[in-house]
Amino acid sequence: MNADSIVLIKDGRSNLNFTHELKGCWTAYPDNPEAGLAFDETAIRSLYQAGPMKIEGVNYGGWCGRACATG
Repeated sequence: MNADSIVLIKDGRSNLNFTHELKGCWTAYPDNPEAGLAFDETAIRSLYQAGPMKIEGVNYGGWCGRACATG
């Protein structure tokens, strides 16, 4: 989750509505949270910066209604 995906969800453009906040993440399915989880992008980036693995690039998906490159 990031600022762009939050706006797109609020605008009704997402096909997964991560509107149910849990501890450290959001779910689209409150009755079965693990069926769809979203984590804060900033928090995930912080975890990687603290460890030995590095993020080389990010490919954002279109699940939230974002225009994304294909193939």
